[in-house]
Amino acid sequence: MSGGFLFARKGEILFRKVVGKVHVHRDDLISSQSPFNVGSVSKQFTAMAIMLLNHQGKLTFDQKVAFHLPDFPYADIRIRHLLNHTSGTIDYEKLTDKHWQIRDFTNQDMVNLLKRFTPDLAFNPGARFD
Repeated sequence: MSGGFLFARKGEILFRKVVGKVHVHRDDLISSQSPFNVGSVSKQFTAMAIMLLNHQGKLTFDQKVAFHLPDFPYADIRIRHLLNHTSGTIDYEKLTDKHWQIRDFTNQDMVNLLKRFTPDLAFNPGARFD
């Protein structure tokens, strides 16, 4: 099993440990700087960050995503749609599995893939939950 653990309180690191390999088929060991795909766990942190930005007046839930990400190819999708899973976008892994050769990719890589291939939406933004 590979992974990293960090416990902190009030900004002070109390315990840090990393164990295992970066990839199952390579011998590179994990370091405290190794990136991890945290998958769905990141949704709660993203939602909280968006709520804080909204509270600070830096964005609104009804702003179009393209206002903040000009290369985002879906003009009618708003921040609210992404937060409550009503955007109509496909599961991004369907796009990356088909068009991406490396498993690790950045947020900008994802926006670039969406811009390049612009898959059809499953439904109009706001029409239903998925």
